[in-house]
Amino acid sequence: MTCPTLIVHGRSDKTVPPANAEYAHAHISGSELYWMDGSHVAFALEAADTAPAYVVRWLRGSTGAAQPERRVTPRS
Repeated sequence: MTCPTLIVHGRSDKTVPPANAEYAHAHISGSELYWMDGSHVAFALEAADTAPAYVVRWLRGSTGAAQPERRVTPRS
């Protein structure tokens, strides 16, 4: 995959283990991993005040995006 990739994952997700997000991040060059602390599989609903705004800013390429709970630096 060669396009910019944002991986958003709930840190407390029990349906899809967080290790899957780490795996995807490790194997997609240039990806960025955004952890939603306290969120499960429905992070967009559980963190409706922060998640959508972060994704929109990321899509627009803004460097002043909302601060995530934990942001893993892009993989090169």
